[in-house]
Amino acid sequence: MTNSIKLIKSIVQNTWVSALLGGLLVAYYTTLDVWGEKWWWIANFEDLHSTLYSSLMIITIIVLFSRAYFDYKDEKIENDNKLTLTRFITFIRNIVETKKSRFYNKATNIGLDKKRLNFFDLITQPEEQLKYIMRQSQSFFEYWGIPTNKLEITILGTAFTDTGNRNWKYILQLDEQRNHTNANEIMNGNSLAHQAMVSGEPIFLADLQQGIDDNVFLTSTRSNQVNNIGSIYCKPVTLKIQNLTYQYVFSIVSYGIYLCSPDNENEAEQMAMLLNEIGNRVELELYLHAMKKHRNSN
Repeated sequence: MTNSIKLIKSIVQNTWVSALLGGLLVAYYTTLDVWGEKWWWIANFEDLHSTLYSSLMIITIIVLFSRAYFDYKDEKIENDNKLTLTRFITFIRNIVETKKSRFYNKATNIGLDKKRLNFFDLITQPEEQLKYIMRQSQSFFEYWGIPTNKLEITILGTAFTDTGNRNWKYILQLDEQRNHTNANEIMNGNSLAHQAMVSGEPIFLADLQQGIDDNVFLTSTRSNQVNNIGSIYCKPVTLKIQNLTYQYVFSIVSYGIYLCSPDNENEAEQMAMLLNEIGNRVELELYLHAMKKHRNSN
C-alpha cells in the first residue's frame, strides 16, 4: 500500500470526517430548503449553491463508500489472518503430534525378547521428520496461495574438520526430479544461503530482485525464467561434535510469485516470523540428524 493510499485511508476512516461531512450536508440542505428564497445570498446565487451542494453530496458519498470499502478490506484481512493463524497452529501441532505418535508407537511395540535397547536409534528418525515438515510447509503455503510447482524447499549440508574442506550437498529436497544449482556453487557464491551461514542468522527476502541488487542472491535458470520474481528464506544451522562441524542451510524459495507483498514491511515481518517458526522446528531435527550421523560414523 502506497503512502498516498494510506493517507486517503486514514482520512476516510476517521469518524470525525464522516460526521463532519454528514452534518454539513444536512445543515446545507436544510438551509437551502428553508431559507433559500428568503436570503439574498442564496436566492441570487442559486446555480453556485446548486453546484456546491452537489459537490458536497458527491464528496460525502465517495467518502462513505470508500470508508465502507476500507472497513470491509480490513475486516477481510483480519479474518484471513485469523484463518492463517489457525492453519499455522494446526500445521505446528501436526508436526508435534506426528513425532509424539512415532515415539509412542515405537515404545509400545517393543518385543519382550529385546533386552538391550538403544532408544536413540529406535525413536530418532530426523530425515523422516524433516520430510514431513517440508511436506507440511508445502501444504501450508499452498493454502496461502503459493502453488506447489512454484515453491522449492531444500536442505543443504556438509561435515568437516577444522582443517578439512567443505563439500556441500543436498541432504533433502522435495522435488527430486528437478535439476538444482550445484550445492557447492551456491555455498561458495554470492548467495543468500552463504550470507545466512556467514551471519549465523536466518534471512528472509520478500523480493529476489532485492537480493540481486544487494549482491546476496545467486540467480539461476529458474529465477531468470520468472524475471527474478519471488521470495527466499534461508535458515543456517551449525553444530560441532568433537572434531567434526556439521552445517546445514534450510531454504524456502518461491518462483514467479511472492510469499508476501514485497513493498509491505508489516507483511514481510509477519512472513519472516512464520518462516522462523518453521525454521526452528527444522533446526531441532537437524541437530538430531547431525548427532545420529556422527554416532553412526563412529
